Amino acid sequence: MSNAKVMLSCQKVSILYQVGDFKNIGLKEWVMRRLTGRYEVINFWADKDVTFSLNKGDMLGIIGLNGAGKSTLLKAVSGIMEPTSGTISRRGNVVALLELASGFDGDLNVKENAYLRGAMLGYTRAFMDKTYPDIIEFAELKEFEDRPFKQLSSGMKSRLAFAIASLVKPEILILDEVLAVGDGAFRKKSEAKMREIIKGGATTILVSHSTSQVRSLCNKVLWLDKGRQVVCTDDVGGACDCYDKFLRGASPAVYIPHAPKARIDMHVAENITPPVAKSQVATTQSRPNVAVGTGKGPGQKASVPRTPIMPFRRDVNFAKRVTERKGTGEIKYTAADFYDQFGRPIRVAKCGQLVRFVVSFSVVKGVPAGTVVGFDCCDQSGKQLISLNLHTFSCSLPALKAGANRTVEFSIHIPLNTGKYSWSVNLRPNPDKPNFYDYCHNAAILTVVKGSTRYSQYQGGAFLACPASISFVGEGRSSVLFRK
Repeated sequence: MSNAKVMLSCQKVSILYQVGDFKNIGLKEWVMRRLTGRYEVINFWADKDVTFSLNKGDMLGIIGLNGAGKSTLLKAVSGIMEPTSGTISRRGNVVALLELASGFDGDLNVKENAYLRGAMLGYTRAFMDKTYPDIIEFAELKEFEDRPFKQLSSGMKSRLAFAIASLVKPEILILDEVLAVGDGAFRKKSEAKMREIIKGGATTILVSHSTSQVRSLCNKVLWLDKGRQVVCTDDVGGACDCYDKFLRGASPAVYIPHAPKARIDMHVAENITPPVAKSQVATTQSRPNVAVGTGKGPGQKASVPRTPIMPFRRDVNFAKRVTERKGTGEIKYTAADFYDQFGRPIRVAKCGQLVRFVVSFSVVKGVPAGTVVGFDCCDQSGKQLISLNLHTFSCSLPALKAGANRTVEFSIHIPLNTGKYSWSVNLRPNPDKPNFYDYCHNAAILTVVKGSTRYSQYQGGAFLACPASISFVGEGRSSVLFRK
C-alpha cells in the first residue's frame, strides 16, 4: 500500500498529566509550600513518543494492559484532547466510539436516543430518517424501540451505539473495546460489519484485549506498555505472540520479530473427468510436496510448476455434518475435506503440518464472474480464529456455467495450537454484500495435536495470522496472482 493515501498520522505524540494536591489548596497554602520547598507536582506521561501512520483501508489494533495509555491516545487521535507534544494529522471525517453508553438520555426511548446520538455525531435528520431502519435492525432492537432507554441492558445500549457508528460509513472509525459488546452471535455480526467497513476503504483503529480478534481483523498492531510504544508493525501474528507471552509472564514487554510465516497456496481446478482424476491422484502420491509459485504480487502472473489438484467430490454425508446452511442456491457445496500432502484423507493434523483443505461445489445456475470462495475456522467456544476468502487478496472466480463442478484447494501450514476446530465454508456473489450463494457451518472438523514447532506447547487459539500466496489452476495451466 505504498501508494495509498495516508489518512491518519501520529508523529512522536506524548500526553502529560500533572498530578498532586495543588488543586485542593488555597493561595496562602500554595505560597507557604513554595517557600518551604514542600510543594510537589508529579508529571505522569500517559503516552510517550507514539508514532504510526495509517493508509486508507488499514485497520490498526492497539493492545496493552489496563493503564497502558490506549484510551488516552484514542482521545487525542479523535480530537477530544490535544497532545502535550507531537503532531496528529487526519484526513476525513472521524467517528469515535470511546464510551458506548455515553451520550444517551435514559428517559427518552430507543428511537429518540438513536436520533440524539446521530445529531451528536453531526448527521442530519434526513440522513437519520433514511438510515434508522437499518440501525434498529442491525442492533436487533426493533421490539424495544418505544421503550425508555434506561430499561435496556448495557449490552443493548452498546449494540445501538455500535450500530449507529458503523452504519454511517465513516472515513476514520475509532473503536475502544466496542466489539466485545453483546452476546457471541452479535460479536460475530459486529466483526463481519468491521470487515465490510474496512473493505469499503475506511481507516479503523480498534482497542481490544482480545488478541484473537486483533489477529483476525487487523493488518497492523500497536503495542503500548505504561505509555511506551513497544512496537508498531504489520507483523500482527508475531506481535500478538510476544504480547501473549508477556501476559503469561513468560517474557518482558519486548517484541521479537516473528519466525518465518505460514503460507497458504490456493488452487482452483476446472471440471475433472474420471481418467484425469486418476492420473492426478497417482501424480499426487508420487510427489511429496505441493508446488509453490514464483509470482511477485497482485496481477503479476507467472508460470509455476504443475501442481496436482484433488478431484471434484460429492460427499453423501456432507449435508448431515453441516449444522447450519443458508444461501440463494445458485452454487452448492458438495464436500469439504482435509488431506495430507500426499493426498491421503486426514482428520488429525500436527501443529504446523502442511495440510490440503479441499472444497468441492456444483453450479446449479450460471453466475457471472466475481464469485468469492472463503472459509472460517472457529474453536469449540465459537471464537473465530481464521477468516480468509479470495477477495482478501483481490481475487475472484471467473463466470461459472450451470452444471459445472469445481474444486478449490487451500494448502495450509496449520497455524493452530492443540485443540478441535470447526471449519465453515462460504460462496458469495459479492464480498461487499451479506448474502451467500451457499454457506455451510461446521462443514469439516480438524483436530490439531502437538507438532514439532515451538508453538505447539501452547493450548488453544491460533499462534499467527495467515499470509498467503494464491494460484489459479485451470486447463492444465497455473499462474500466481498474489504473493505477500
